[in-house]
Amino acid sequence: MGGGDVRISGRAVEVTDRGALERYAAEAGSPLPFHLFRAEPAEVVRTWVDGEEIAFRRWVPGRPAWTTRRGNDDAPPRRDAPGL
Repeated sequence: MGGGDVRISGRAVEVTDRGALERYAAEAGSPLPFHLFRAEPAEVVRTWVDGEEIAFRRWVPGRPAWTTRRGNDDAPPRRDAPGL
């Protein structure tokens, strides 16, 4: 999977549970206080050029990834089967 551009969208949510913060601090060797965040990705898209086409590989939580390809003509985009 070489080349292309990857975009990740979602949000970072601050962890406020004191027990979780203390467990993380103990394992990481970081002194309290600090801010800790967990990532909640909403979508990941990889874009690359494949021969004469541009390809978009998209993943959203709970669904298999799929690829959409578009050529440099007026033909509509093609969607590959999930998992390819």
